Parts: sequence; structure tokens; C-alpha cells
Amino acid sequence: MYIKNIPEVYTYRRYASNGSTSIYHSQDKFSVFDDQLKIAPDLGRSKAKDKPIFWMNQIDEMSFKPTTGLKKTSSPRWFYGDQKRKKDHLIFEFREDKEYLIIHFFKGFKPISPKLFTEKFIRL
Repeated sequence: MYIKNIPEVYTYRRYASNGSTSIYHSQDKFSVFDDQLKIAPDLGRSKAKDKPIFWMNQIDEMSFKPTTGLKKTSSPRWFYGDQKRKKDHLIFEFREDKEYLIIHFFKGFKPISPKLFTEKFIRL
């Protein structure tokens, strides 16, 4: 039985960095995301109500696929976002000076207050 409040956890390691933009590679055999992810700062072009600090893009062989914005929390190394039109909740954790990116993926779970849910998750 699948319980929506238990996340799938994926680990990525940074293998390239150019200033504030980083490329991460999956450390897991299987992931719902592509093997490579690009994390780049927001350039202020978003029309989103809750402005993201960073953007995550999946990298396949042909192009970058926009995935989600990373929105800030009260903790500097934790962020949250969503995908598939807010059907999946994502919590991002940077570890060891952003060397590792841990993604907590809540498939099919849309919290009423994404920021509040994320703040409570961080305190666990």
C-alpha cells in the first residue's frame, strides 16, 4: 500500500559548477527525474506568485526540461517546490556546502499549505 506522506528520496551529487549554476548527477539506480539536473538562480522572469530562488531543470540528451522552482524556507539549505501542476510536492535539501542535493518526492501529494508542510517536515 502506498502512503502519500512518505516520500521517495533521491540523492544527487554536484559534478560541475559555473558560478551560481550547478549540474548534479544521480547517485541512485532509479529516479523519477533524469540522471542530470541543473540548478540555476532565478533571473527574475518568473510570473509566479511565490517567487522561486532557484530553478531545477532536468537534462536529457537533447534539451533542458523545466521542472520546478525552488522556493525558500526559514532554513537556508532547505527549499520546496512542486511539479505536474502542483500534483506532486518536492522538498530539496542541500548538504555539505551544496555538494549533495537530496530530493524528497511526495508523489500525488498536494499539501494545503506547501510552505507550512515543508517547515514541519524540516523539524522532524
